[in-house]
Amino acid sequence: RADEPKNIRVREGSSLEWGTQKALTDSGSVPDIIYDLGGIRKEEMIRVIAEDLESLINKILAIHRLHKKTSQA
Repeated sequence: RADEPKNIRVREGSSLEWGTQKALTDSGSVPDIIYDLGGIRKEEMIRVIAEDLESLINKILAIHRLHKKTSQA
């Protein structure tokens, strides 16, 4: 978000589109997860990207299992 243009930052809802496009451009492909740390008056957000609902559920469950495993260690 540090390099987010001011005209994007001040327009409601624009940050989500801008951040998603930037993540896609920077990675050169479609990542499984896009996250940002938020900012002033901007909430932190994680977006999980999948081709379909079943794939989305599998990714979220994998994240849950990993979190559960690492939090018990």
